[in-house]
Amino acid sequence: MARTATAKPRRRRGEGSIAGPDKFGRYRGRLELEPTVPGKRNQVTFWGRSVAEVVTKMEYAKSELAERGTLANRSVTVAQYYKRWVATIAVTNYKPASYRTTVGIFNRWVVPALGTKRIADIRPSHILELYQAMYRKGLASSSAQKVHWTLSRFFEDARKEFRIPNVIKDVDPPKTAPVSRGALSVPNAMAVLDEADRRDDGTRWWLALLGGMRQGERLGATRDSVDRKRREFIVQWSLTDVPQEHGCGGRCGHPRAGNCPSARPILQPGLEHVYLEGRLYLVRPKSGKVRRFPLIDPVYERLIEYLDGTADEPNPYNLLWHRPNGSPWAQGEDQAEWRDVLFRAGVINAEQAKEPKDRRPGTPVTPTTHFARHTMVTLLMELGVPDSVIGRIVGHIDSTTTALYQHPTAEMERDAMQRLGERLLRLTT
Repeated sequence: MARTATAKPRRRRGEGSIAGPDKFGRYRGRLELEPTVPGKRNQVTFWGRSVAEVVTKMEYAKSELAERGTLANRSVTVAQYYKRWVATIAVTNYKPASYRTTVGIFNRWVVPALGTKRIADIRPSHILELYQAMYRKGLASSSAQKVHWTLSRFFEDARKEFRIPNVIKDVDPPKTAPVSRGALSVPNAMAVLDEADRRDDGTRWWLALLGGMRQGERLGATRDSVDRKRREFIVQWSLTDVPQEHGCGGRCGHPRAGNCPSARPILQPGLEHVYLEGRLYLVRPKSGKVRRFPLIDPVYERLIEYLDGTADEPNPYNLLWHRPNGSPWAQGEDQAEWRDVLFRAGVINAEQAKEPKDRRPGTPVTPTTHFARHTMVTLLMELGVPDSVIGRIVGHIDSTTTALYQHPTAEMERDAMQRLGERLLRLTT
């Protein structure tokens, strides 16, 4: 029987360097580049399921060469770059808390969803599908927004590294509802101050309500934070749980870096810090700057009384507020005592005073220690204190943050309308 030759498809102009199909049905094209090593050819290979697909990829590469003089690295995956990025760029630019959040976002969401994809192949639809996956798991849009801004930094660094477009610029950030930041009413705040005043270290809660201090700033305050001469409080440290990494290069066999015999802290280079114990360190406040705020007489007097009364207690780290043995308060312990203060002050019920995991479904939200900070900002706003002054007292980086903490009350609204009415009536009479 005569053998019939299989006719190959005719190549159009510019398709002569394309071979295939191979046994997998793929076509291959090669683009010749300037040699990087003398005497050795430098080629880039493009694959596709059709000749047209390979031609499109090659034409795009040619235009990229004409525009930039080089081709982007299109082989590295999200997971591969993340491993390098987190060990070099993230660890250099993020403080411990932000670093821990970033690592958590990538390990829980980004790497499982996008890790095997090449960075150059990521499209807006991939990012949007990631957000939809988070919504299906019941997460709020604020969580997706946090992932968005984390990816924004990641892909911008990838753009600089591989000279590829930053895909996040083509994705709108998830929209979030206005944040409803809680604050205590004036009667409840006064009840909390009364209850705190019955405790030996009740000034810890007085400074939360009458100093607007963040939890880490309170727990990291040292005895020299009280300036007796100027009657001011100096916010100079924040207690931080610092993440750790393997110091053995992964040879110890422990999956958790904290169990590694050679575990070492992950600290931003140049970050001023003081080691306490375990994973606890003192680092500079969130803004990165030491700040001062004046103490009103009752607060100053109680602080001095507390300082003098605890001068002989064990205190190896010179902390202002600490456990009886002198070790730092853990954040969970601090929150638990805050709930007890609220309960005994009549602000919350017994169910709200329990650990979140132990509460019955439908239990009202329990105010956290950060509610005290919001309360102070709101009261200062009621008194007409400018945002810039409030921001300096509580350590906001910009005044827009201060505005988010403010809680206009019905009294303020009524007063505003009353003043508006008086102004208009004067103009018309």
